[in-house]
Amino acid sequence: MSVLKTDILSFINEKQQLAETVASIEDEINEVLQDLGKRALWPDLYRADVTADRGTLASGNKSISLPSGLRVLDFIVINDGTNDGEPLKVMTAEKWQRKREDESTSNYDEPLRHVRRGKAWWPDPIPDGAYTAKYWFWRHHPKTSGATEDILFGDEFDLCIKYGVCAKVASTGGRSAYEARWEPRYERQIRAMLPTANLKQTVCTFRDV
Repeated sequence: MSVLKTDILSFINEKQQLAETVASIEDEINEVLQDLGKRALWPDLYRADVTADRGTLASGNKSISLPSGLRVLDFIVINDGTNDGEPLKVMTAEKWQRKREDESTSNYDEPLRHVRRGKAWWPDPIPDGAYTAKYWFWRHHPKTSGATEDILFGDEFDLCIKYGVCAKVASTGGRSAYEARWEPRYERQIRAMLPTANLKQTVCTFRDV
């Protein structure tokens, strides 16, 4: 079960004696979801070979766009139309560039390695035909709009999100006393939850787009 915006709204209005609406705190909700999403590699934001994320490779492609919303890439698998290959190995950009110096179409083949470059990746070898790229990755939390649009985080994040939005709404309204009360609670709640992600934060920092 996911966190509900109406529950967040009720919490904010009760704790700060306000009469806000979901629409009036939408920006603060999205700020917290974006911030929280960057704090760890949360399972709720993991996408494992979702059909909509797949990409198409054509012969000679040297740069392929990564899926929209990708934050941290886990791995890429190439499908030749019949079978999935092994996850692509990672290589350096320098090695990729050196291999291109003697490139010719006779060297084209099914990609076995890749270089991550911002919001795209470079295959090696250069593909010799049509392939499908399948992706496993952690995403940014998408921007939400409207009272009923889903928050991807499960209900175990309920207090964390409420504390964060409470702090953001207080900050927006210039209510420094409320901000000083709720911001530390938000940070403590995040720290308390980090072990449940079972992953290293340092990886997020290193591999972020």
